[in-house]
Amino acid sequence: DTIPQLVSWKDANRRYMGANRTFVNFFGVREISEVVKRTTNELIADEEYAKWSDSADIAVISGQGDFRRVRKKIVDFSGETWWLEINKVPLLDQRGKINGILTTAENVTREQSLENQLLQSQKMEAIGTLAGGIAHDFNNILTSIINSTELAVGDVEPGSQTEKDLERVLKAAR
Repeated sequence: DTIPQLVSWKDANRRYMGANRTFVNFFGVREISEVVKRTTNELIADEEYAKWSDSADIAVISGQGDFRRVRKKIVDFSGETWWLEINKVPLLDQRGKINGILTTAENVTREQSLENQLLQSQKMEAIGTLAGGIAHDFNNILTSIINSTELAVGDVEPGSQTEKDLERVLKAAR
């Protein structure tokens, strides 16, 4: 009951046999006894999470393997979104036969948020690098236009229409 992870254990019929205080508090249950004999679908309001959890429990019970460090989004009883890192392993009897599931979960919402912020920052950095490269290339083209136009202005008759047109090109390029 004193560890910060959510811990629960179920029998082979995927019904809760128990849970720690952190689990009970997270899912908004008053007493641990309210968890016992219930299924995930009866206890957890987030249907998507409950469906995944139930299918994962079936896989563990049938001996298809365990689940380690699986990140899942879940909406709690108050409607708040959280990220959990979940482990599901089989519980074995004395003969080594699977007779239940042990589930532990750690709230990694803060870490998930930081990872998302880092990804967004990396995307913005990439866009900035791209924009800087485009601006540099465009500036090189404009410099060439300005230099060529300045040379052309010196080759035309002062006050002519051509000179006026070239001055407009210089003004726009600058």
